[in-house]
Amino acid sequence: IPVLSLVPSNHGSCLLGASCIPVLSLVPSNHGSCLLGASCIPVLSLVPSNHGSCLLGASCIPVLSLVPSSHGSCLLGGSCIPVLSLVPSNHGSCLLGASCIPVLSLVPSNHGSCLLGASCIPVLSLVPSNHGSCLLGASCIPVLSLVPSNHGSCLLGASCIPVLLPLLVLFLLSVSRSPGASLLQWPPQLPPTSALWDPLAPLLLLGWFTLHAFLYLLPLGKVSEGLVLKNGTRLKYPINGFHALVISVGLLLLLLWLGVPLGSLFDLLLPLAVCATGLSFLLSFYLYISSFWAPPHALAPGGNTGNPLYDFFIGRELNPRIGNFDLKYFCELRPGLIGWVVVNLGMLMKEVELRDGASLAMLLVNGFQLLYVADALWNEEAVLTTMDIVHDGFGFMLAFGDLAWVPFAYSLQASFLVVHPVELGAAAATAIVLLNGIGYYIFRKSNSQKNVFRRDPKHPSVSSLETIATATGKRLLVSGWWGLVRHPNYLGDLLMALAWSLPCGFSHLLPYFYVGYFTVLLVHREARDERQCRAKYGQAWDAYCQRVPYRIFPYLY
Repeated sequence: IPVLSLVPSNHGSCLLGASCIPVLSLVPSNHGSCLLGASCIPVLSLVPSNHGSCLLGASCIPVLSLVPSSHGSCLLGGSCIPVLSLVPSNHGSCLLGASCIPVLSLVPSNHGSCLLGASCIPVLSLVPSNHGSCLLGASCIPVLSLVPSNHGSCLLGASCIPVLLPLLVLFLLSVSRSPGASLLQWPPQLPPTSALWDPLAPLLLLGWFTLHAFLYLLPLGKVSEGLVLKNGTRLKYPINGFHALVISVGLLLLLLWLGVPLGSLFDLLLPLAVCATGLSFLLSFYLYISSFWAPPHALAPGGNTGNPLYDFFIGRELNPRIGNFDLKYFCELRPGLIGWVVVNLGMLMKEVELRDGASLAMLLVNGFQLLYVADALWNEEAVLTTMDIVHDGFGFMLAFGDLAWVPFAYSLQASFLVVHPVELGAAAATAIVLLNGIGYYIFRKSNSQKNVFRRDPKHPSVSSLETIATATGKRLLVSGWWGLVRHPNYLGDLLMALAWSLPCGFSHLLPYFYVGYFTVLLVHREARDERQCRAKYGQAWDAYCQRVPYRIFPYLY
């Protein structure tokens, strides 16, 4: 219905004109704020606060949001029923799109964050950056949801991620195999659709999952209890993931001895990634539907919002099980993580086929990442206290991450080296090994210290460490590794991530995608941890932050 145009003048004020039903006027006040009035259907008001945020209210059909740029001007356009677009300045630009007949309201909180509500079909997402700018996007009918936390930040959830992430995995794999391996080439070199399917791929994937489901059920290793649930009970978990890794490696060596061409996995990467994505969707639909038969105490704290798209993505049920078979725990460390090792080995064998030997760069990537996986499975019991198991529901986010993202996105360095070999000198290789060793040492020592302290604060290895008491009865470590930075394990993780990419050289950006992605992931996770710990421990957490001011990087961040 409304067709609006906003034209800023030379003095920073604006002229707002409209055709058809609404007649709008914009009158800036002496203090730079403005009153937006309208006749007939729309009634809009814009009141900027002292901190640059604004209160946007609307009645009836149209609701338009205005985000001023660094110069106070903006471009607001809309057509039809309505279709709105918002493009602010270069210092945090954003794109807002909405279809159907949206009725949206923007209400900033006291901390500068905002609550975006929507009726009917559209659900939009708001992700503020460190500089106060934001990214608003909508796709499909539209696709995103905004869930602000108590501390002013918001979660990007929704329905665009289940579409975009699988496409991103296929894009990265395709680029890694292309001669240029350029992330910036446009249009990108995409494979034909015929390359996305091979009838052997689903058979291999189902066989792999069946094997690990069988290994999960074997009476190997010990059985441990998880943390106390809402109803006061503890679930039991088999700690036999390392056994599964050893058996898997033994089977792979047997296949090599029999002459099975494991290098053909390179040619099956795209079909396998497509099948893993399909399996993730099927599993997520099952998890979402079956969660409606779960008792209330079994639901995840953040996955029962009533928004089907968001709940499907985050996961409604905390620990979905079929009998004693824990689906989330199984997927967390078994088929995808060990599958990552298998994909890497396939890339190494493909390089052997092409060049009659494995390069030092390929051997380093395989060795570093095998160490990482073996360490995770050797310390499998520690995963029972992680946020994934304790707090997050099991939905598409974890299902896709465990089954498709880890084995196919984390193996980018190995697949890149198949097509783009790199010759490493002895000095460079020694420096990279040293960097990975330092990262691994920090990662393992800090995690071990944390796990021992959680299970037995009186253990001799941690009993002498300085702590801060909290109102919950627990104590916070303020010495040892956790007195250096608040997340020393993240520091070690990032050093290892860099070491995995360095063997690929500096001629391409693609091998460093993992470093960039992982940095964003850990910084976001650290911020989430920070909010939860402050809410849980209150003043004790504030005291801890004063004692340990750096989050991940000493003297930097």
